Amino acid sequence: MIVGESAPVNRNPAGGSREAHPPVQKRSMIRRSRPGLIACGLLVLAVLLCGTASAEEEAYGLLWKAEMTAPVSGMGISLDGSTIAVGAGSTLYLFDKNGHELWSEPIGGQIQGVGLSPEGSHIGVAADKLYLFDREGNLLWTEKTNNFPYHDVALSSNASNIAGACDDGTIYVFDSEQEVLWDASLGADCYGIAISNDGRFIAAGCGDQGVYLLLNGEGTLWSYGTGKAVASIGMSPTGGYIVAGSLDRCVYLSTRGGDHLWKYPATKPIHGVAVASNQGGVAAGSGDTVYLFKNDGELAWKYRVGSSIEDLEISADGAVVAVGTGMGGNSLYLFTNDRALLGENTTGDQEGEGALEDVVPVNSTSDTGDENVSVSANASGTTGAAGSMLAWIDNLLAILFNRAPGEF
Repeated sequence: MIVGESAPVNRNPAGGSREAHPPVQKRSMIRRSRPGLIACGLLVLAVLLCGTASAEEEAYGLLWKAEMTAPVSGMGISLDGSTIAVGAGSTLYLFDKNGHELWSEPIGGQIQGVGLSPEGSHIGVAADKLYLFDREGNLLWTEKTNNFPYHDVALSSNASNIAGACDDGTIYVFDSEQEVLWDASLGADCYGIAISNDGRFIAAGCGDQGVYLLLNGEGTLWSYGTGKAVASIGMSPTGGYIVAGSLDRCVYLSTRGGDHLWKYPATKPIHGVAVASNQGGVAAGSGDTVYLFKNDGELAWKYRVGSSIEDLEISADGAVVAVGTGMGGNSLYLFTNDRALLGENTTGDQEGEGALEDVVPVNSTSDTGDENVSVSANASGTTGAAGSMLAWIDNLLAILFNRAPGEF
């Protein structure tokens, strides 16, 4: 998909501010003595276990590769990584984790985006109109909105909320029966859209260089600007993390509370991003290279596929990464760190493991080749081992106190 550019959202001279919105009311952590004791106990356990994970356990291998008839233009993956939906040209495909093609169905136009419900029960397709299929490949309905095509689509659990990014600059939310639940105009075309499993939160990446987080049915919670149009967006299953990939060549990770954790300057524009649950990791595609980051921003692994990456997805636990390519070779790749699945059949030319390149810390500026892009953040953006532990603690507190990571 070719992503255009337009005027940027409002930002300060540093280039990374986000618009102010009324803060979401947060739960107090006072008078939480019992969860506090549990947190302390688990923290001690984490310290005792810290450092036991080996590089071998973190390494990913290529499980299989499937040749496609056209460039991959959209993907979706189930929470457990067992089902992968792929759009290539004007055809929708469904694969299982073992590389078997379950079925394929033609679409009336060029596919721009694909979404799969977390349990794999429904598939949405953004093309000349919005399409909804069931798992067996039956077309349930199509939606043509004011003769505008759709750029991307995302589905919550059981397709209870289907968010579509329409070419008229509006995000439309439908239920599984095609009823419009809500719509929000952002004033710019959005090329990437993501939704939390429960349908409460929607993230959008747009041509005005903006990243937006919306509360479904209400409005925008926050937004910030990048250096160029945002071509891809991802959200963790509960909506705690939002990752954005921009044509400014940077990957950005934020929390639902609006805290910027880190950014990473790659060598090519970013056309695919995804984030797993908790500490499952962040995946990004830049040029022909797949990057996998830890949640603190440390680059853990990368792999060159040799052709242009158009989209990618990651399972909830981070164990499965699916990558779709275009120019230079139309293919679908499935990577995993599950040693039982890989066995002795790991293939491909891995570049290695560990911190292969420097991650740009928060509160700093990096020259991406086009312009300086700065992302401001609080102390939660610490990188390295300390940042990893802080991120682990933050997610633990998020679970105990029922809040998003980064919210206090």
